[in-house]
Amino acid sequence: MTLGWVALLLLAAAAGTKSSCDVESPTRALLCHIGSSLHASFNPCLCSHVIFPNQDFQKDAGRLKAQNPKLKILYKQSETTGAPLPEGVDGVYISLDKQPAKDAFPSELKELATKLDDLSSAKRAKAKYEGSSDGIERDELDIILELPAEPKRLAKHYDIKSLAKYVRYFVVPSDNLTDSSQDGLAYHPSRLMGIDDILNADSLVDLLSSMGAEHDQLVISLPAFGLQFTLKDERTTCLEPPFLTSPLKFLKPRSASSLEKEAGLSRGKKT
Repeated sequence: MTLGWVALLLLAAAAGTKSSCDVESPTRALLCHIGSSLHASFNPCLCSHVIFPNQDFQKDAGRLKAQNPKLKILYKQSETTGAPLPEGVDGVYISLDKQPAKDAFPSELKELATKLDDLSSAKRAKAKYEGSSDGIERDELDIILELPAEPKRLAKHYDIKSLAKYVRYFVVPSDNLTDSSQDGLAYHPSRLMGIDDILNADSLVDLLSSMGAEHDQLVISLPAFGLQFTLKDERTTCLEPPFLTSPLKFLKPRSASSLEKEAGLSRGKKT
């Protein structure tokens, strides 16, 4: 399993349904992204949503929902139109390959939301007719939209106020904030707060709120990785020192010593 990043809801109501999990379920929405495979030790009770990259994980989705009936399963899409959702899926996670037309995008999402509403109604009617309901109350099928981090792209391509009518959550991608001003310079993969630029989650949340998103619709993504840089001058340990090659991403070291080894860190050097 590759957990490239996780996303945490800033403000959300606690879930009110019972769970069969043997650990406490999250009281706020927590989105877990699955990479190329699902590790046997993955615990779905620690997530409110699991995002699969495609529909090849249908058997895994069924097994996870059997363990955690409150879990929502979503499949990732690169556009608003896609293959019909298989049984047991609770919505779509949209991460666009290209920027949308600002005027047309709300209509596209409205059409998708209408299809999901119809599908949800049909599923409820079928369960009621067949008496196959599991007794667990579930919300409507979700649309989750991942946004770009650049303010110019947000303003040019996204009418947040109109989109908010159809989107359950907006994902604020703070797991690797960077722009052209960072080219050739080392940086931290995640900044939650800051006052000197827009490259922090705090500023992005303020921006999206001013554009029409409700606080309880905003989710921030956090990195589950670190970055290793080869500096041009190892003696330069100030903020944003120049580096020689593109950053190398590394995941979950086993210990503090392995972290030091993997990241190439040593005492007195920048971390």
